[in-house]
Amino acid sequence: MAVSIDEPVMFRDTDATGIGHYLGMLRFLERGEYALMEAIGVLNRSLLQERYHFPRVHLSVNYRHPIRFGDRLRVRTWVQRIGTTSYTLGMEVTNPAREQLCFDAEITVVVVDPETMRPVPIPEPLRAALAQHLAG
Repeated sequence: MAVSIDEPVMFRDTDATGIGHYLGMLRFLERGEYALMEAIGVLNRSLLQERYHFPRVHLSVNYRHPIRFGDRLRVRTWVQRIGTTSYTLGMEVTNPAREQLCFDAEITVVVVDPETMRPVPIPEPLRAALAQHLAG
């Protein structure tokens, strides 16, 4: 099940022409990831207190239609894959007013031990929470 949020395109998300700048688009992806983590209840810092880190190790973005200052976008985020030490999120950012897919993305996150920075198995509470949002 996907988690959806609506976000405005702000001036900081655009270039001098008022069209979305690729770095500004990453903000939407970060907000979508945050919304999913909030929905599954892992933002209470319990996992951080258990001493895990969650680096993003891969990002793939397909830009399909330009976004513009003042647009209101819908960000949908879901879990595409759950591995042993990593998981991959799928994301779509659409402009509902124009019924357009603006861009889509995949983000892979690895769970690591902060002292060694080596991958460790996904903690069971996180695995179970992620599984509730697994597509397919």
